[in-house]
Formats: sequence, structure tokens, C-alpha cells
Amino acid sequence: MIIELSKNDLQEIDRIAHLRNDTKKAAWNRRYCQKTSDFDMNVIGLKGEMAFSKIFAVQIDDTVRLSGDNGLDFTLDDQTFQVKSTKYRGGCLYFNSLRDFKTNYAIVTYPFEKDGRTFVEVGGFVSRKKFCEDHKIVNFGYGDRCALEKEDLSDIKNLVSKFKIQ
Repeated sequence: MIIELSKNDLQEIDRIAHLRNDTKKAAWNRRYCQKTSDFDMNVIGLKGEMAFSKIFAVQIDDTVRLSGDNGLDFTLDDQTFQVKSTKYRGGCLYFNSLRDFKTNYAIVTYPFEKDGRTFVEVGGFVSRKKFCEDHKIVNFGYGDRCALEKEDLSDIKNLVSKFKIQ
């Protein structure tokens, strides 16, 4: 599923990214990749959150906490969701450790630009139980990570049919 982000969506992403980034400049983070700034990481993640919010008609939480969101991005019908975004389109869904998968479900998204427009591909989703059972250990040069390849994830349409507000 591919979601196009509007100019208003991008302005809201920019607002929240600045809010998160500027408030937490002096705070320690767990970012391993030094090739991408904290602000750019916020933008990448917020693009994925914006796609989720558009699909499920929910608001992004713009509350800033020095400790972050603790892995919880959204709640629908008492089920919790983490949206993981990567700039590597088609890449796997991964966590630094199994302890970091704290929600009922995780979704992987791939923001990208095409013809001057911004899109987010929703690569798929997985329950915590299935991820814990089926994950593989991978190393991207920053140490071992727990991961599932895109083809091992469920189609987002299955989640939409279960949770989408009509």
C-alpha cells in the first residue's frame, strides 16, 4: 500500500520533528547510524507515522518526552502499534533486541520521493508473537539485530480490515 503525503502532512511532520528535535537536543539517544541526523531520523519516522494516521484516521501524538515514546506510537481498540520507518525501501523490519518490540504489532514503512512528491510505502506488519517466533539475527554493521524480511510480513490490508474505522 502506498500513501501520498500532502503539503499539509509534510508541514505537520516538520513541525513535530522540530518540536521533538529541538526539545531533546541535549538528551542522549540510541542512534547507531551517524550518517543521518537526529532531525532527519525524526522526519523519516514521522512520515511513517503520518501514513499510519491517514490509513487508520488517528492523530499522531506530538507530546515530547525526554525518554521518547517507549516504542508506543498508536493504540487502536486496546491494541498497540509501533511504526518503524527506514529509508531503505524494501528493507526488513528490525529491532535492536526482542525487548524493544513492546507493542502488539509493528509496521514497517518506506518513505520515498518521486516526481517532487512524497510517498510512504507500507511494507507490512507482524504481531509481536510471530516476530519473536520467526525473526532472524542480522548485522548491518552496528551489531546484531532481530529482523524479519519484508516478504515474511503480513499485508497491511489485513490489518486495515481488522482495525480501520469506517
